[in-house]
Amino acid sequence: TIFLSCEKLEIVRTMDTKTDNVEINSSAVVAYGTVLDIGDSKIIQHGHCWSTTAEPTVDHFKSELGAISERDTFTSHLTKIVPGFKHYLRSYIYDGTNYVYGNILSFTISSEDIDLTSEINESDDTSVIVNSSVNNIGSINFNDHGHCWSQIDPPTVDDNITSYGQIDTNISFTSDINGLNLGRYFIRGYLISEGKVIYSNTIAFESKITLTTDSTTTVNSTSIIAYGTINSLGIEAIHDHGFCWSSTDSDPHYLGENTSFNSLGSADKLGSFICEINNLEPNSTYYITSYAIDGINDLFYGEVEVFKTPAK
Repeated sequence: TIFLSCEKLEIVRTMDTKTDNVEINSSAVVAYGTVLDIGDSKIIQHGHCWSTTAEPTVDHFKSELGAISERDTFTSHLTKIVPGFKHYLRSYIYDGTNYVYGNILSFTISSEDIDLTSEINESDDTSVIVNSSVNNIGSINFNDHGHCWSQIDPPTVDDNITSYGQIDTNISFTSDINGLNLGRYFIRGYLISEGKVIYSNTIAFESKITLTTDSTTTVNSTSIIAYGTINSLGIEAIHDHGFCWSSTDSDPHYLGENTSFNSLGSADKLGSFICEINNLEPNSTYYITSYAIDGINDLFYGEVEVFKTPAK
C-alpha cells in the first residue's frame, strides 16, 4: 500500500537589484542598474547611492527615481563627486520598510576636463570687474568658487579672494575687485573641491597713478602751504611729483606757459605730501594742482584748487 500526501508549496518573492556599470564621460558620471525582482510588496523608491566610504547607503548621496512595478533597468546621473577621490556606488530598492542594495562598484574621476576661463569686463584706475565661466562641470561638486589676486604671479587662494560658495552646475560669476592701487596685479578664477583647487587663466591688471590736490593754508600775503596725496601707484615708478600753479591759467600744467611748479622728487609709496610755495603776488587769485611724472614721462594731475592770497 502506498500513501501519498500533498502540501502546498509557498514561493516567496524577494526584492533584488544589481549594479550593472559606471560610465565616466569626461567629468560626468552615469550609473546603471537593474531591478531583478520586485518582491511581494511594491517598490516605492529605487536608484543609486554613492560615497567615498566603502559601503554607501541612502544616508549618503543618492538618486531617487521613484516607484517601479516590474523588472527593468535604470540610470542615474551622479552629482556631488569629488575629483581625485575613490568613490563607491551601488543600486538600491525600497518597499517602504526595507532597503535592498546591489553589488558595489568603485570609480575615480579627475578635474582635468573642467573648463574655467576668466576675462576683464571693465576697469578703471584702481578697480576691475572680472567675469569667469565654468563649463563641463559634469558630476563634480565644488564647495567654493570665486577669484583670487596678488601682485605675485600666479595668485592662489592663499592670497586675496572673493568667495561665493558651493556650485555643482555650469555657471558664470563676477567679482568687482577694488583698491588695486600698487601697480600690477594678477587675477584668476578658482574652484575648490575638498582641498583640491582648479584655477583659470591669469589676467594682468595695471593700476594708474592717481593723486589729489587736497588743500592750501595761507602763511602770509606771498606764501602758502599746499597739501596733496598720492592715492595709487602705476607700474612705472614716480620719478617726480609736486605742485604747479598759475594766476592766469585756470588749468595749470607742468612746464605750461605762465605756470610755475616745484619739484619734490621721486615717490614710491602712497600718502600725503606738502610744499611751501613762496613769491606769490599779494591779493591775487591762483589755480593750483598736484602733479606726478612716471618713468616714461606720462603726466598725472590732481584736481585744480583755487586760492587767493591776502592783501599786505
